[in-house]
Amino acid sequence: MKNSSLTLPSISVVIPTHNRQASLQRLLDGLGRQTYPFDTMEVVVVSNGCTDGTLKMLREYQPCFSLQIVEQSDLGPGAGRNNGATKAKGEILIFLDDDIEPSPGLVEAHVFAHQKRSGIVVMGYLPPVLEQQSGFIKAELRRWWESKFHAMSQTGHRFTYHDLLSGNFSIRKEHFLRVGGFDTSLRSCFDDLEFGIRLLKSGSCFVYAEEALGYHHESRDLDGLLRRKFQEGLAEVHIGRHHPEVISTLFTKKIADISSPLMKFFVSLVFKFPAAGDWIVRVIRHMLEILEWARLRRPWRFLLDVLMIYWHMRGVSQELKTPEAWLTFNSEASLPTIDEHIEFRLDISEGLEVAEDLMERVQPSRARIYYKHYFVASIPPQGGAEPLRGEHLLPILSELFPVPVLRALAMDHVMGHTPEVERLIADSNAILKRIELAHR
Repeated sequence: MKNSSLTLPSISVVIPTHNRQASLQRLLDGLGRQTYPFDTMEVVVVSNGCTDGTLKMLREYQPCFSLQIVEQSDLGPGAGRNNGATKAKGEILIFLDDDIEPSPGLVEAHVFAHQKRSGIVVMGYLPPVLEQQSGFIKAELRRWWESKFHAMSQTGHRFTYHDLLSGNFSIRKEHFLRVGGFDTSLRSCFDDLEFGIRLLKSGSCFVYAEEALGYHHESRDLDGLLRRKFQEGLAEVHIGRHHPEVISTLFTKKIADISSPLMKFFVSLVFKFPAAGDWIVRVIRHMLEILEWARLRRPWRFLLDVLMIYWHMRGVSQELKTPEAWLTFNSEASLPTIDEHIEFRLDISEGLEVAEDLMERVQPSRARIYYKHYFVASIPPQGGAEPLRGEHLLPILSELFPVPVLRALAMDHVMGHTPEVERLIADSNAILKRIELAHR
């Protein structure tokens, strides 16, 4: 870095680990190649009930940075992160999972983002390394990971709690402790999403830093993905009980909103005949292999969705027990608070920049958009999302306005003839063209 290390913030990289000696060593080696000064950087590794050679490797490891080793029983990664954060000496905490291989500029990119803006939580980029998978599932995993980060990289992206991934993010230590750290009762998954909900409630701002790159060595195969869906079902019930305002955004609520006969049959299997349901999905699991052998990707993808929904609901049913309890759970989304009833009115007739500035100053949870006295659309409150900011307005307009209206606004000098507006019109044209082709 160009600045003197005397003016740089101290950094603690916190890594919870459980029986991944080789992967952890790869991560430590990558941290040893960082461009950030080592005299202001420490690494805190929390051994979470390791029974392999991890502790021996750590004690013999000779780092070029300060290395702190913390031992605890197998309490889960969330407890490991909390423990490591408590013992960390740095002003800024960078959390990395033990299957991440950091690029040389990862730490510096996190620090740079925090120096540009205070009170933020920085998400780094995690391109997947898929060495243990093959075929359709490899392509599916890559598609999911890349689409996740592509969305966050778009100008005007509205961050939600789903964007917080614990594998590569940073936050100031005082901020982390003030919010309360991770929920240690979520041991299998989604402890990062639950933490993201509380961060956004506290007024935190999420930022995406693509330069904070760490390669994610993804080890899950198809069966691992399905086991994960079961764990996610369990975790969603916990999250919904503690944060009812996000129930409408949970996968289980989206499943409940599907009224097809197939879905009703699946719900009956999950809650009333789970043994029969497990047998049926084992058959479907084998059918995936046949479909992949025949290169029938679309039916393969459909049956994968069926399996993921089933195992997600099996996790939900383990917590909620009956279909009635499940329906009650999905109907318990909390009502808006008093301030959310105040709907912000935004008139775009005075120009896009004026409207963006006003939205940035107010940062409402909901809004009604007008063009002079003509009502255009309503933006409802969204649980688990950051408040509406000025940068969100242009993407929202692209969804709400048809292309002819966009052109009219541009010609009326409301939106101006900026490159962003021209791109907005072009994108809208492309969307309409795809819709027309799909209906022919």
